[in-house]
Amino acid sequence: MAVVKDYYDGNTHIIIKDDFIVSPEEQKKILKRCGAIAARQYYSGVKERLSDDKTA
Repeated sequence: MAVVKDYYDGNTHIIIKDDFIVSPEEQKKILKRCGAIAARQYYSGVKERLSDDKTA
């Protein structure tokens, strides 16, 4: 488990290790899952704000 890249982005310390590097196909699957999670979170917030507006 070697460190491929080690850097800071602002206050965030990012370390990339070679055991976390995946194939392009796996990258697409991971990004699709992340997108679905982010979309659910975003739309649940929108839905909540809309329901708050109707009750006010």
